[in-house]
Amino acid sequence: MKFQVGDKVKINTQSTIEDFTKNHWGGCQIGTLNFIQGYGDINKEFIVEESYDRYVRLKGRFVNNNILQLVEKVKKEMTIAEIEKELGYSIKIVKEK
Repeated sequence: MKFQVGDKVKINTQSTIEDFTKNHWGGCQIGTLNFIQGYGDINKEFIVEESYDRYVRLKGRFVNNNILQLVEKVKKEMTIAEIEKELGYSIKIVKEK
């Protein structure tokens, strides 16, 4: 899973020992192991600081994505003009009934 900057994540309790120890993506093994050693509480939540295809930065360490699970997606604030630009057409906000 690809995470976005600002997402809340925690350690995936379904991860295998291989997920934690294999050098999946160019140097993340040491970062992942150091992260687990320092912050290995399975109930603790972390904010994604940087995000790449197969790893993220948490607490200044690069960590393999496959040891993490999403807790909450980041909420993005947008103006109506920004929403219209994303959608490609104008919108009108109406009150819910």
